[in-house]
Amino acid sequence: MRFIKENIFYVILAGILLVVICTVVAVGIPVTDDIEKRWDKREGTHDLVQRNRRWPQVNQDVVDQGRGRLERMKAQARCVAADSVRWNSRNYKVLMLPKFETGRVVGEVRAFPIDRRTYRRYGLRFEFTRLYLEKLKEMIAKLEPTSPPTDSEIEAEIADKQAKLEREAVRERRIEEKGRAVDTAARGRGDDSTEWREADVAARAKELALKSATLQKATGGLIYIEVQDLDVDFPEPRTNPSDVDLWAAQWNLWVTQDVLEAIKQTNNEALRAGGTSPKKHHVMNAAVKRLVSLEITTDYVAGQEKPGRPTYPVHGGAPFGAGGAGPSRQQAEKGNLTQRVSTKLYDVIHYKFSVIMPMRYLQALQKNLENLNYHTILNVQMEEVVDKDRASKEGLYYYGTDPVMKVTFDGELLLLTDWQRGKWDDQNNSWSKEYPPLVPLEVLMQRSLESALRDEDKRRIREQSMIR
Repeated sequence: MRFIKENIFYVILAGILLVVICTVVAVGIPVTDDIEKRWDKREGTHDLVQRNRRWPQVNQDVVDQGRGRLERMKAQARCVAADSVRWNSRNYKVLMLPKFETGRVVGEVRAFPIDRRTYRRYGLRFEFTRLYLEKLKEMIAKLEPTSPPTDSEIEAEIADKQAKLEREAVRERRIEEKGRAVDTAARGRGDDSTEWREADVAARAKELALKSATLQKATGGLIYIEVQDLDVDFPEPRTNPSDVDLWAAQWNLWVTQDVLEAIKQTNNEALRAGGTSPKKHHVMNAAVKRLVSLEITTDYVAGQEKPGRPTYPVHGGAPFGAGGAGPSRQQAEKGNLTQRVSTKLYDVIHYKFSVIMPMRYLQALQKNLENLNYHTILNVQMEEVVDKDRASKEGLYYYGTDPVMKVTFDGELLLLTDWQRGKWDDQNNSWSKEYPPLVPLEVLMQRSLESALRDEDKRRIREQSMIR
């Protein structure tokens, strides 16, 4: 015990050493494994560094070159955006409304943006609806239109044919009387024959008149089309349409303009290709023989936009990728081809029109329409045209000897927001003079478009709310 007390320090030190040795022995294998793993990791890092030494080192010149490429790409993107906006808006002009004072025109004003004070002063809501109908009639007139014969035209033709048939019957009867001696029995049979012919004159006159009137109208124009075949928002002038109604009527004019222009181009191409003389420019030689109907939506197609930035469409209706817009539930149920909805980049309008035409011109009509602007044909349906009794309304249309079908196109038009909702000029902190906001605020304030609003659209709505 004395020895231990005198050497207590060494005893404690020996005990500590013993504990340390036992601990190292107990965990020797795991420690060795951990060291080997770390060693392998360091060797891998060393090899990577050695390989990197052989690559060219990044310097300031490389960084500057990359920055330059990025700036050029941004400039190209701005050019694409500007070209797309110009191309999309080039043929879509808003109505120019006349200002009347004391019964005479003192100037014109653009229908959009709507200046309510000017609208009230000059009664421009009435002028818009009046001019809208005139524009539709002007568009139709450019197509060399015709229509089926009216009741009054048919009645006039029947009277003319009946008079001719009666004169022929009288002439035939006189020839019979002069040519042979008629006894009593023979005269009885002759009278019966004459009575039969006279009774048949009216029916025969009607048959001939319907054929003649139908053929005259078919040769009197290039396509069957009337105002009532269009989707007319204002069949007659009105004094109090809303801003939303006026804007819907404006894009109604744009869509109608493109559909009718595509029909006109298709007919002209077919006539030129066939070498048809101007005297034979009529329905029987036309590619599109009749516009049956045209329907245009009065609301933008709305829905939930997909994450990510939508991209500009290309000319001819084809999208870049998915177009950045996801389908609404209603569209998904209908199987919409493009699945587009209105976004911050563009607004979507749907329309449908039906025509009577030979099938060989179908692709030409589609191509001509899609080349006019950002149109896309979503669906095409074909239906057999059945010959109708000439006494019926449908029987008064004559298309010639070519086999024809009733073809229905479902279409889509994109209107870029930078020109129709307006483009904000950051440098001047104001709306662009070239592209002021045309769309009325009431349109943008619809809840269905909430996800498609840009920052400048929201700012515009807030500013207007503060004024009110």
